[in-house]
Amino acid sequence: MVSRYGVPKTTLSSRETAICKLLIKGMRLKEVALQLNISIHTVALHTQHAYQKLDVHDRGELVRHFAEPNVNAVRNTLLDSISPIERTLK
Repeated sequence: MVSRYGVPKTTLSSRETAICKLLIKGMRLKEVALQLNISIHTVALHTQHAYQKLDVHDRGELVRHFAEPNVNAVRNTLLDSISPIERTLK
């Protein structure tokens, strides 16, 4: 996605970030709209823009997009705590 000035848009706006955080918590679009005091259509538009910027296609991918670094960090910590011999046995 490119802004009207031709600069790639790769970061989420503050509103897109706020909406994504609420969606990740499991809120529906209508609930997000009520929480932020904006229309459901505005929520849907910000959600669509965020999905495009993050290259995700649904809420599951959105959740995984933000969860993966934490999941990988925990996985790596667990793997580091296992001895090399135990790793080969698994």
